[in-house]
Amino acid sequence: MKKMNTSKIDMRVAEITKLTPEVSSYRLVRIDGSAVPAFAAGAHIDVVLPDGLQRQYSLCNGPDDKNHYSIAVKREADSRGGSRAIHETFRIGSAVSVGLPRNNFPIEAGASEHLLIAAGIGVTPLLSMARHLKAASRPFKLEYFTRSAELTAFADEIRSEFGDAATVHAGTSLAELPSRLADILVRRASDQHAYICGPAPFMKLASNIAGASWPASAVHMEHFAPDSEKSFGETRPFKVQISGKSKTFDVPADKSILDVLLENGIACDFSCKEGTCGSCLVGVSSGEIDHRDSFLSDAEKADGETMVICVSRAKGDLIVIDL
Repeated sequence: MKKMNTSKIDMRVAEITKLTPEVSSYRLVRIDGSAVPAFAAGAHIDVVLPDGLQRQYSLCNGPDDKNHYSIAVKREADSRGGSRAIHETFRIGSAVSVGLPRNNFPIEAGASEHLLIAAGIGVTPLLSMARHLKAASRPFKLEYFTRSAELTAFADEIRSEFGDAATVHAGTSLAELPSRLADILVRRASDQHAYICGPAPFMKLASNIAGASWPASAVHMEHFAPDSEKSFGETRPFKVQISGKSKTFDVPADKSILDVLLENGIACDFSCKEGTCGSCLVGVSSGEIDHRDSFLSDAEKADGETMVICVSRAKGDLIVIDL
């Protein structure tokens, strides 16, 4: 299994633009002035915050941009530390360390058409996709839902760059949303793929509607945060063993596999600790997995070959992982 590249890039904040009362964009350039590592549309970067916390933010500029990365951050009322820290501490010239771009949300190369469905700050990776698809002269449609015109980030850029290829649904009510999405998803063109990003309830609604007429393999989603609506069974203790090693470690009900391994001095890749980024993905040699992440697809979970050790657990008494 391919391991995550943990290299970091030294960058600085070159520009800050207030897009809405809640959302600001940040243009990041390398401190040495050199070109940024290449990325593909849909990619994200890990941003290291002043207190060492890492959070993932999608790149919203197009992959043809070689001299900077652009991210947009919504200040959340119930911030887990990331959005608040960026809004309060990032200033023009601020130094920031970021990880190399990673892409868990790629454009399907063989698709004939692309349907991009965004809500709120979920527009960021889809904006990068739209910019790439336009530059490549590939057919796409962007459908962007927001709470109001005032809270619509990138409204002017989207209208000027994409014209009729983009529709901004500003102020769509919760009552109207199911019918609007049904109209968008009712028919699927041959080899068309859909990409959905936004708050968890929006994504769940859109994916359920798409499921009526779209094959699961043609619907792609990017999760920004764990789905709070998911419910799991009992959280119980178990043991974890590293493949090829004889020692086992006790994982109590109130700790994750990742917590226990780190406490015992075992190096592990990790970032979000919420089951959304896939940084701590490991192979599984033996044992049944209690998947609790938002990263793996249903098919990957059914395979039972990998698990995200920051949140997922063992269903039995012992699980053996490849590390």
